Parts: sequence; C-alpha cells; structure tokens
Amino acid sequence: MKKFGLLIISLISFVFSSYGQTTLSAGDIAIVGLNCDTTKAFVFVLLTDIEINTEINFTDNGWQNNNTFRTTEGVITYTAQSNLTAGSVIVLPGVVGNFNLSTSGDQIIAFQGTLTSPTLLYALNDEGKGVWQDTASSSNTSCLPTGLVNGFSAVALNEVNNAYYSEGPYIDLNVLRTAISNNANWTGNNTTPYDFSTVFNGNLPVELTSFSATTIGSKVKLNWDTATEINNYGFEIERSA
Repeated sequence: MKKFGLLIISLISFVFSSYGQTTLSAGDIAIVGLNCDTTKAFVFVLLTDIEINTEINFTDNGWQNNNTFRTTEGVITYTAQSNLTAGSVIVLPGVVGNFNLSTSGDQIIAFQGTLTSPTLLYALNDEGKGVWQDTASSSNTSCLPTGLVNGFSAVALNEVNNAYYSEGPYIDLNVLRTAISNNANWTGNNTTPYDFSTVFNGNLPVELTSFSATTIGSKVKLNWDTATEINNYGFEIERSA
C-alpha cells in the first residue's frame, strides 16, 4: 500500500474574522478519507496553495435535483491558520453539531460561500453502489452537485462505513485528482475506523473527537475533547469583531 508522505494537520477552526482568503474552484481540494464508525472523522487534501484565513465549508446535506442543498443537517467550517501548500492533508471530526456522518450511507460536499449561494469544490458519496442518487430524498442520499464531475471533482464509493484513498501520491496534481476520484483506488471496511495518522504516514499533533461552539449573549462558549495530543503546549483561541 502506498501512502501520502505529506503534512497532516488535525484542527477545526472557528475563528471569527473577515480577512482575505483564497477563492477556490471545483477540484482545488479532494476528500480522501472518512470514518462513519465510532471515532468519526474525514480527511481532505489541498490540490492548490491557499492563504491564511481561507475558509472551506463541508456539509453532510445532500444535493437535490433542483440544484439546492437539503438543509436539515450540518456544516463544518475549516479556516486555515497559516499559508498552506498543495499536498497538505487536513483531518476534521465527523461529528460537530448537526454534522454527523452516518453508518447508513452519507455524503460530504465541500464548498465556499453559503448553503444558499455555494461555490462547489468537491463531493463524496458513500451511499449505494458507486453511483449518485437521482435526488437527496433522505439524509443519506444525494445527486451529483451541479458543476462537479464524478471522476474529477467528485467520487461515489460503494456503501461502506470507513474508507480512504489508498493508491498513493503523484507528482502531477491533475493525475492525483483523477486517481482520488476513482472509487477503484479506495480501501474500505464496515467495522473498524481507520487511524488516519497511520494511513497517511504522519503524526497528528492533536486529534479532535468533538468540537462545538455556542453563543451565550455576547460570548462564545467552546467545548472540545481530544483523542490524542502529541507535544501539545496548549490551544490558542482567537476572536475578532
């Protein structure tokens, strides 16, 4: 089995800011792993450089055939804490608020913007037999989001609880993108979540199992639990108006 020899970052950021960011297009990132059992998590890789404060949203809402999201599930927002290069791998928790990866099949759709006006970046579906559904008829189904191309900016897996892209890296990012989006290059199982720090050949400094943010008047209350902490001095929380 080939592995990524890449930087792995495990963090989810709720930094309240309005600074500049990199505007991304379809295929500028790719989702390369998910765990729906127990220690739920998912992984994406950058296929272009991004600037600090770049925000990427992920939702488990399905995409309907009227070109809109279902809106009963959740959104996770990742904010880059530094400039990052193509090839950086980021691990995020699979349960935050209403975002909760299901063992009955689910989807992850990456986008910038809002649910009502998104710029779609990448999508993964693990409901069914390597195909997208006709519409998002339930919380576990999704049709292929408008403008995304299965095999390039989207991948439909055979239904499986835990899976990751296992083919390996390529120097040509276009070849890598296509390889990731081919479900024949994925490994999966229905019983045991994968240790992504091992799968992608790196050490996660901090691995989150849960993270939530709630407002209390003018304050924000953060709660999180960690599965592992390696040489971690502490946590730095930032907030701006």
